[in-house]
This record gives sequence, C-alpha cells and structure tokens, in this order.
Amino acid sequence: GAASAYETVPASQAVHATGAANASETVQTDKNDILMIACSRRGHELMQRVHFAWEEQMAQMPKFAGRIICKTKCKALPDVSDVRSVADIVAAHITTAKVIVFFSATGIAVRTMAPFLRHKSVDPAVIVLDEMGNYVVSLVSGHAGAANEYTNYIATLSGAKPVVTTATDVEGKFAVDVFAKKNRLTMLDWTFAKEISAAILRGETVSLDTTYEIVGNVPDELSVNDSTAPYHI
Repeated sequence: GAASAYETVPASQAVHATGAANASETVQTDKNDILMIACSRRGHELMQRVHFAWEEQMAQMPKFAGRIICKTKCKALPDVSDVRSVADIVAAHITTAKVIVFFSATGIAVRTMAPFLRHKSVDPAVIVLDEMGNYVVSLVSGHAGAANEYTNYIATLSGAKPVVTTATDVEGKFAVDVFAKKNRLTMLDWTFAKEISAAILRGETVSLDTTYEIVGNVPDELSVNDSTAPYHI
C-alpha cells in the first residue's frame, strides 16, 4: 500500500523501498524462537513468571509471538539445570532465536553473547533482567532486532523498570533503522544510517525523497523532497 511504498534510492544512501509492486514483501527470516536463560534460583523463578505471562498475552500481542524456550543453568537447581554451558545453550539456538533473554547479571550475557555477534542487521535482540526483576535492559540490537520494544514489553509483563540506552530513544528522536523496519524498507548502507542518526541528533535537516504518496504523519525530524537538506533518505 501507499503507506509503505517509498521510492528506491541509490545504494549509497541509507534505505530503499521494496517498490510499489513488491510493497507486501519483507525481508524474510526463519528466526521465531524466544530463548530464555536463567542462571540462578531466583532468576529461574522469575523466568517462569515471565514465561507464563508472555504465553498468556501471545494471542493479544501477536507482534511479540514466538516459540518460547526456557533453559536454566544453575548448580543450586540440579533437577532442572542444563548439563551444557550457557554458551553451548546459546550456540544450539543462535540460528533460530530472534530474542535471547538472560535472567542473570549483565556480565554473563555480555561474555556469553560476544562470540556470536556479527552485525546489528542479523544479531538477535539480547535482553537482560536481574534476578530480582528490578531492571530489564536492552543490551544488543535495540532497533534492528527490536530489543528496545521487547524490553518495554517485558517490563509490562514483569514489573521491571526498562533500561534503554540508544541515543535516539533517550532523546526521543527519529531513528532511521526503526523507520525502515516499520515501513518494510531495506537498509542498504548501515554506515550512512549512523550518519543520518548523528545528523538528527545534531539537529540537522534530513529529507525523505519520494515520488509516492505518503499516508500518515512524517516524523518531525524529516522534511519531504527538500533539495536544500544536507542528508537524504
């Protein structure tokens, strides 16, 4: 439809549309798993509560739907503790997990995930909850992997305070990768996308160039077909 059909632009620029003829097509992925990993007794209990609440809301919140897989690695819980290391658990699910939620210290998540991270365009969303459920932290792939959205969703399920640190979110500004994801566009140049975000944070003008009809509101940070703008998407 017109709302998601934007003009194709050169590969040197940040995003391009799939084209009006292919507006219904999106970048397909076979990742549908939500992997939860608990590393302590309290983390295990919290994971169970979040799992139950998530399953209950699945029908009402289809955008967060997926196959939930729960794993525990804790010596204090020998009956349920996985025999594999946390890293081996992640390795077994990294190709199918769109979200990985750690119920642990942030350091465990960082050290575990580091060898598996490739690029924000393909990395899963990585989120951490402390075992008391005080905070839920968006750690990796906040925009492209929707970790920020998942973090806020988990906060509603658990009562934890969401922690999101991406600059555009903190300042309440337009993010080009979020815009692309929501409008079924494909990112072509991630380096240029970073320049766009930096320009917006500096208060510079960015033009959305299109020959298609735009349905809905254009973000405040964008102008439309502005030849005087220093940046164009």
